[in-house]
Amino acid sequence: MHGDTPSDFTINKWGGFGGVKERVYPTHNVVEPTALVATTACVRSVCTECVYGWYGTECTEECQGCWYGKCVKEDGRCVQCQPGYHSNDCNVPCPRGCHVSSDGNRYCDRHTGRCLEGCAPGRWGHQCQKQCSGKCEKSGCLQDVGTCLLGCIDGWFGQLCDEPCPENCLDNRCNFFRGHCDFCKPGFIGEKCDLSCTNCADNACTYNKLLSSIRCTKGCVRGWTGVDCLTRCSSACAGETCNTDGSCQECRNGYHGYKCTEKCTDDCLTCEKNSGLCNKRKETHVILQTHVKQDVTSHGCVTMASPHWVWMVLTIYCLLQ
Repeated sequence: MHGDTPSDFTINKWGGFGGVKERVYPTHNVVEPTALVATTACVRSVCTECVYGWYGTECTEECQGCWYGKCVKEDGRCVQCQPGYHSNDCNVPCPRGCHVSSDGNRYCDRHTGRCLEGCAPGRWGHQCQKQCSGKCEKSGCLQDVGTCLLGCIDGWFGQLCDEPCPENCLDNRCNFFRGHCDFCKPGFIGEKCDLSCTNCADNACTYNKLLSSIRCTKGCVRGWTGVDCLTRCSSACAGETCNTDGSCQECRNGYHGYKCTEKCTDDCLTCEKNSGLCNKRKETHVILQTHVKQDVTSHGCVTMASPHWVWMVLTIYCLLQ
């Protein structure tokens, strides 16, 4: 090709043969379109390849709904569907649950209709036909299995966020996978806050997982004792207070012993806690009885068999009558 002599050939923008026959002038770089040619290589009127957009033995049938008009020469089946469509004939819209791409189209697999760029928010499934759990954080879940992608809203846990957090979790928050509470409400402890700080002062306690035991860190409320404050103090302890081993600090009137379970003698108001020795006796009131053995009669006055000092008092009384 030399000078201004034109060179005739056929090209197309996809790199194949066939298309608009162009007349190219190398020297002046001028493109002159001419008639549309349906073939590039024909043998005895039989085309070996068609221009994009056409198919058939003589390339006289127009491709329908194909991306860039490309279809199989023999039967017109699209090589690829236009964006937003699928099926063998490329005439079925991609599912509406498919994520909308940056170009405004939904892309799906031609044969299965599976959404190729994921689902719209709140949807899951191969064709994004299912609704994510409303308990998923920001309604985000994985396309294939529906498990919540960003965790759960407060109060729920599990891959589908369908299990409630334990009721004593602080702010109703728990671990996404196991349901363990992040923190417990006051007065409760344990991984799931299912253990209470019963009888602990200020509801303060700790949990020893190895020993499966509770320890009240600020002591017990009145009337209870023990490391876990689950042992009741003896009712005979003064003020219902006792030591961690259950022994009373002081006893109520009339009791003595380690836990104040032993009674003082009947005539004793209080006795020494450990020994039981009486340190304050009860007040004595003399009550005269008429049906008693007569010991002494003086001036018609009857005296009774009684302690010596009582006998003397009664005798004097009778003499003064």
